[in-house]
Amino acid sequence: MGRKSGTRGSGARSRKRTGARRPQAEDLEEEEDRIVRIFAEGIEIDRAVDRAIEQALLLHKRAGNPIPVWKRGKVVWIPAFRIRVRPRA
Repeated sequence: MGRKSGTRGSGARSRKRTGARRPQAEDLEEEEDRIVRIFAEGIEIDRAVDRAIEQALLLHKRAGNPIPVWKRGKVVWIPAFRIRVRPRA
């Protein structure tokens, strides 16, 4: 059985076409160290989550969709016109 038509392989021929090189052990170790540091500090992750929340709120507001929130032990639906989004800096 061969590959499906239109899909790219991950072998040497694909690397030749794109000019990509196979990652070296040092590159992988550096990348792993960077990822471990990011998770340990948590700051970049927190910022990314905050941006994602703001984007989701803005999209809901623009589309006119309400959002659910948890209030006093119950799910409460906030209408789109009451969704507060911080202005972009």
